[in-house]
Amino acid sequence: MGNSRTIYLTEHTWGDLEKDAQSMNLSVSKFIDYLYSYWKEKQHRRKLYDTIIFLLLISIISLLVVVIWLVI
Repeated sequence: MGNSRTIYLTEHTWGDLEKDAQSMNLSVSKFIDYLYSYWKEKQHRRKLYDTIIFLLLISIISLLVVVIWLVI
């Protein structure tokens, strides 16, 4: 009687384990998708920041050139 109960428990938990594994696999793939989208967003932001810094540097240099030209 104890053995049949253990077998029943094992079969029951096997189904649960299978469901858990499926849901974990799903959540892992969602997590990987989230990380990938976060990385892509970070790359996009980095390009944006680089562009802004580049434009600021160009404007500062051009202002310096104009000021020097006006002084001379």
